[in-house]
Amino acid sequence: MSLPFKKLSEEIYSALNASIGVPVYDAVPNDPVGDYVVIGEYEADNDSAKNLEGMLVFPRIEVWSKYKGFGPANDIASLIHTQLTSALPDLTPDFQVMSVEWSDLSPQRREFEGIELRVLLMRFRYQIFEQQ
Repeated sequence: MSLPFKKLSEEIYSALNASIGVPVYDAVPNDPVGDYVVIGEYEADNDSAKNLEGMLVFPRIEVWSKYKGFGPANDIASLIHTQLTSALPDLTPDFQVMSVEWSDLSPQRREFEGIELRVLLMRFRYQIFEQQ
């Protein structure tokens, strides 16, 4: 079985970069300006059934904001949720996404170089099967 992680990350990046109005990064530059989104780590579990090779993939999407409250980060998270759950990404010809769901969200406060930041850690669940 080959693995869909690169193609899935590319599809997530394309979907978010075109629609949420803030920068989307895989690797964050040294001095990002304003709010931004990071496509973070992922986890995967086997979801094969009979003659179907499949997996569940849980990518993490991080929303970062310098705003003192969670308001702007929550607004961005809502846009991400809508964008990622409204249509299945196209991973053809090798894979087919059967479903995508929001999994969980964890709001956090972090300090970086004396600046207090807000971060929302979002996870989604993608059910993916290899094309036969």
